[in-house]
Amino acid sequence: MMMATVTNGVARHDDEPKFGRATDLLLEHGVHGVEDADAIAAEQIEWRWEGYIARDSVAFVGGRPSEGKTTAVCVLAVAAAAPPDAPVKVLGRVVRPVDDDQIVVLVLEENSRKSAVTQIDRAIEALGLDREHAWSRIVLLPRCGVRGRRPTPEEMRALSDVWCAVLDRVRAGQVGLLVVDSLARVFRASDSNSEKDQAEIGALLTDIVEHGATVIVIVHVRKNGGGAIELEDIAGHHQRAAVVDSVIAIEGAKKKRLTYASKFVLLKQREITDDAPEPRTMTLARVDDRWSIAESTSVEDDEGKPAHERVADLLAGGEKTKREVREALGMSGATLESALTKLFEAKRVAKSKKLVGKRDVDVLSLRAPPAKRASGQRGSSRRGRPNVLRGEQ
Repeated sequence: MMMATVTNGVARHDDEPKFGRATDLLLEHGVHGVEDADAIAAEQIEWRWEGYIARDSVAFVGGRPSEGKTTAVCVLAVAAAAPPDAPVKVLGRVVRPVDDDQIVVLVLEENSRKSAVTQIDRAIEALGLDREHAWSRIVLLPRCGVRGRRPTPEEMRALSDVWCAVLDRVRAGQVGLLVVDSLARVFRASDSNSEKDQAEIGALLTDIVEHGATVIVIVHVRKNGGGAIELEDIAGHHQRAAVVDSVIAIEGAKKKRLTYASKFVLLKQREITDDAPEPRTMTLARVDDRWSIAESTSVEDDEGKPAHERVADLLAGGEKTKREVREALGMSGATLESALTKLFEAKRVAKSKKLVGKRDVDVLSLRAPPAKRASGQRGSSRRGRPNVLRGEQ
């Protein structure tokens, strides 16, 4: 009977050399001993988007239709195309650009070419990036009929379609970030409940990440009833969910059926961190003929007062132009637009035109609160006419 002994916590057969093949493999690939553990614990997490998405990971971004998922992800993708020595922030967190010799690839099967280009251009302008440089680091594939799968060796050798070309560049280490919109449209599994099909999707995503790319996949949630989006609504089947490192829910705020702001809620983060992001809201708005980003619809000052209340307090002192409000409160244009949306919805602010120099500008003023009806007037009609039924003359 072959006997085994344990040396430094590792089992070794008695007839095996002290540093045999099995022992070497365990020590090479495993964490063994306090020195190894300390070295690993001291390593810094490499983020693609600080606190949200690790550099070599799979992230699912999900939400209901038309709530700003693609817009939000396009902003992240453009941020990743910034110069490596000049990263930008989204929601106050640094987005690490892809390396100098890498590109950002966006597979946007749910957007037309014009719509997709418009989304990217808006994000470039809002982030203050050089347009020519950003586009030189982006490859946009809108509605190209991409079908995500594990191609055969013959298909890869022939580069038989666009997806094979994407994987070829991934395996060459040239893709730093891959965006897929959407899971259902690109990874068209024959059966969403099939263990085999979902395991295949998970294995494919893992393979892409192992070649150094960050993967962001947009997922549609068709949850009725308006309740909060939960982890399972986005991650879905357990075979697929097992490979997902980050899950972010996007919840849109709408006015007249149009989304004007998107709230980011981090539902899952595999990396353990003491600085997990709180839910934050992003607004992409056009201000003074430029696209701009506000990081929250309720940006607060040092005293904790929401932006819309600060605007109302300022207007209580008299009418102001938008420029005067921004300068007085030190507020970004997009943040002001978000604050005004709340005030307009509550009918607390009015907007009019005023001639300044040779052009009309918007002037904001606080509406007077509705007058309270005197107790003796309860029976009067809304138009102030006598109430005949009460015998009033």
